[in-house]
Amino acid sequence: MPDTTWHPEAVVEPKPGRRLGGRPSRTDELTDERLGAAALAVIREQGAEGLTRARAAELAGVSARATYRLAPSADDLVALAVNEWQRGWAPPSDTGRWKQDLIDWCDATLAHMRAHPGLVPASRQIRSDRLSDAGGPTVQRAAGLLTTHAGLDESTAMDVIGVLGMHCLAWELTISASERLAEMSMDPSLVAEHIAFLERGFHRGIGWILDGVTSDQRGRHT
Repeated sequence: MPDTTWHPEAVVEPKPGRRLGGRPSRTDELTDERLGAAALAVIREQGAEGLTRARAAELAGVSARATYRLAPSADDLVALAVNEWQRGWAPPSDTGRWKQDLIDWCDATLAHMRAHPGLVPASRQIRSDRLSDAGGPTVQRAAGLLTTHAGLDESTAMDVIGVLGMHCLAWELTISASERLAEMSMDPSLVAEHIAFLERGFHRGIGWILDGVTSDQRGRHT
């Protein structure tokens, strides 16, 4: 059976002979996922500032005009990219070492943010009703580690995961801003040292959050 999976990175040029303008043919229907994947690929290559409708359409293999049906505005195009980003957001493992599993997950989350420069700040401008909550299962899986292994109730576990998510967001913005500032005034070795310092702080922050969860839970049972 042929592989019908959509691979945006494999599509760089429009298909030969495609008629410019208008809606794609029924056999090549443009979907939210397909256009979102193309927009996300542009962000991965050029950052959020480099996202244009023309480039996303080119990667999707359609005309720019055809994209307006799914993304009437620039914010709609960013929203599709964010939804696709969430679909690629991996849930944590469950090895039985819940703290380490969540630390590893935060590491992977930060790396996933940084692989798509500028997407996180751009996403803060998007109304929630434009987002599909494709990352919901990932959040639920992470909260499940806290309910299963740390004994937290579901509401508290979701609050903790929200704090971890904001920690990752804040650190992505901090590291990105620091890289830009450092590169203007420091040599590469000092930039690397500075970023390593920030990364150590990122890990310490996760540890403090999770240690606090454990301490609070013990306090409730004493």
